[in-house]
Amino acid sequence: MENTVEDEITTASSEKRRDQRTPVNAQVHMTIRDTQGSVISAVLLDFSRCGLRVRYEGAYLCPGTWIGICYPWGEVPAKVIWTATTGVKRETGLALSIAAQAGYTYSFGSGNERE
Repeated sequence: MENTVEDEITTASSEKRRDQRTPVNAQVHMTIRDTQGSVISAVLLDFSRCGLRVRYEGAYLCPGTWIGICYPWGEVPAKVIWTATTGVKRETGLALSIAAQAGYTYSFGSGNERE
């Protein structure tokens, strides 16, 4: 049976992952920080203490790009780690490196908590 790009990304990512990911299906918006504030609608697929994964249609997000993930109760800064394309959809892995260094965890649904 053939592996899809998504299967390969999931396998490769899980091998490097330190924190358990929590699946979620939530609408978010990404604001690209190094442009004129372009906004991209996306679906949040999963998250952990140090990162998250989104699916969207639109421009390729280059690794190293800083974006803001906007959801109904706030915004979280994140750095693009990888982007993969399957058809017209893209998936991007994002690191919440500032949050992880500060000891924050994110609970999508009940706000931010300090560990």
